[in-house]
Amino acid sequence: MRISTGWSDVAQRVALHAVAAVVVVPRGTPPGSREAPVLVAVDGLHPADGQIGFALEAAELRGTGLSVVLAAGATSDYPGRQARLGRLEDELDRWRSLHPSVSITVAVEGGHLVESCLAAGTHASLMVMGRPAGRHPRIGSRSVASRVLRHSHVPVAVVPADYVPSVRSGLTT
Repeated sequence: MRISTGWSDVAQRVALHAVAAVVVVPRGTPPGSREAPVLVAVDGLHPADGQIGFALEAAELRGTGLSVVLAAGATSDYPGRQARLGRLEDELDRWRSLHPSVSITVAVEGGHLVESCLAAGTHASLMVMGRPAGRHPRIGSRSVASRVLRHSHVPVAVVPADYVPSVRSGLTT
């Protein structure tokens, strides 16, 4: 589902509660460069197959690359950051074999996921955010996806955790 609007409360509610992936396009967004990479944001703590699958499909359709931003927390937690990066690289190896035409780059960012996404998203054609499936106490005004929706200047896809990539991707979650 695609909603072309400003960052209204209605668009935000639909994106955060729909059973399908929803792309919200901010009002006034110029027809952007489809050559710019698709960006997917992950925290390395939660499964990200749904959002990575959606982002890879979008990048493949656009004929562009995928930038993965791992918001790995405090720089003082080097062992934790390395563990998150290792898990992410293992997960991405499966996807690389299924989408060999998509170049995947990974950037590890310190700090909070919202700030990392917004900074990296300025150079993206689409930003992909995950959200918990079903009823979840964090869905609402304090969720990461909600805060990114309010501040992003590029289209944002909000993808439920249980999103199943298309059959042609060959990966089942």
